[in-house]
Amino acid sequence: MVGEYFNPVGSDFPGTELTATKKLTSVVYHVASYPGAIIDNPQLCYYTPYASTPSLCLNVTAGATATTVNFNPFTFGNGVQVRIMHNITGTPNADLKPSGAESVIFNFSY
Repeated sequence: MVGEYFNPVGSDFPGTELTATKKLTSVVYHVASYPGAIIDNPQLCYYTPYASTPSLCLNVTAGATATTVNFNPFTFGNGVQVRIMHNITGTPNADLKPSGAESVIFNFSY
């Protein structure tokens, strides 16, 4: 299993907004693909602030860019984490590299 980790940090919330109550409105994500893999089953997982287990994981499409509102009911703020995890299977000696960079954008309101 390989993956990327994304989280807002305190500097993403200027001044007094760091402690202000925030509401997640959507998550935009871009998932890479592993072209050399026989199987690539990526998941997008949401972790509430400082949690070690995900609140929700979604099966997503490798190589896709999309938006989800499925994480909106959960607490959002400093300490939140979104992980894009790939469960990949390849042939012996396969060069399993991602097709490009992955990204996550947190859209929220105060």
